[in-house]
Amino acid sequence: MIIRADASVEIGTGHVMRCMALAQARKVAGETATFLMAMPSPSLAERLQNSGFTVLYHHEPPGSAADAAATARITKETGNDWIIVDGYHFSGDYQQRIKAAGLKLFFIDDFGHAKTYFADIVLNQNLSASDTYYQQKQDNTQLLLGCQYTMLREEFWPWREGERIIAPRAKRILVTMGGSDPDNVTLKVIQALSISQLKDLEVIVIAGGSNPHLDSLKIASQSSSTAIEIIENTGGMPELMAWADVSITAGGGTIWEMAFMGLPGIIITIEDHQIETARRLHERGILYYHGFHRDCDVANISSAIEALCRDQLPGGFTRTSMSKQGRNLIDGYGVERVIRHMLPVQATQFRRTIL
Repeated sequence: MIIRADASVEIGTGHVMRCMALAQARKVAGETATFLMAMPSPSLAERLQNSGFTVLYHHEPPGSAADAAATARITKETGNDWIIVDGYHFSGDYQQRIKAAGLKLFFIDDFGHAKTYFADIVLNQNLSASDTYYQQKQDNTQLLLGCQYTMLREEFWPWREGERIIAPRAKRILVTMGGSDPDNVTLKVIQALSISQLKDLEVIVIAGGSNPHLDSLKIASQSSSTAIEIIENTGGMPELMAWADVSITAGGGTIWEMAFMGLPGIIITIEDHQIETARRLHERGILYYHGFHRDCDVANISSAIEALCRDQLPGGFTRTSMSKQGRNLIDGYGVERVIRHMLPVQATQFRRTIL
């Protein structure tokens, strides 16, 4: 299996990280995975390699016809037949070229950006997933739509039966604004925590491997009156989510992990395409959507955090209800359901292995 996905400061690491969940599941089912990238991301490549995956590169423009040709060629040279594609720069034309090369194609999508779809399987694991996005697809294209297919990495699998105890007043705060955070929204959150009227807070801030602002985050945390620890590029996210009482996050893939872990929190979106999902999660009472980052200043972020910790958010949000609603939405078996469609023969063995 070849996974064609990219990561950078501009596009973040989310596309690669959710593909990692699929790669891990295929590995359990006895299949190997190779990540093929066109953009160098040394820290992410190291993480993939440490997880037992091969990382290859080509040097064609991402999403171009030359990219599709190189990807098809490398897939055949490595003896693979499935290509997993994840990224907003991959079009319908790109899919058509992969299929014309005689390969199986699994396309991960969020909002119908490609317009036309030629893949064997299209996965949209979001609350907003709808077949209306895919009116222009092939007759044999299979759609996997909705949060029942949300893929979580293997470090989350042991937490499927866990329960969360909701503290009377939240004191432990996890801040994670994605793998890159190009606009340095994390700094704004640190500043908001630094002026908070809450006492005895313990804060852990995750700085992703592609975050270019690490120095400014360290300086801000060291000068803060609030106890703030910066952790770089962690692989222990489930444990940190279990430790935390609440979280402040962007609108990327971490929102599904938080919902699964029953971790109440606030979303501050950092990309336009995150807004619809954030609003839907807010409407369902799962996470509180505070707004797009440019519309949120330090003072109102601080007020929102205080309200969350004190269970005083508007709209009837409570940390207990948010936790329960999140667990009801994401059960942690999404990747197994995906594998059943890709590897129907091995799916039974896969289920026995991961349970």
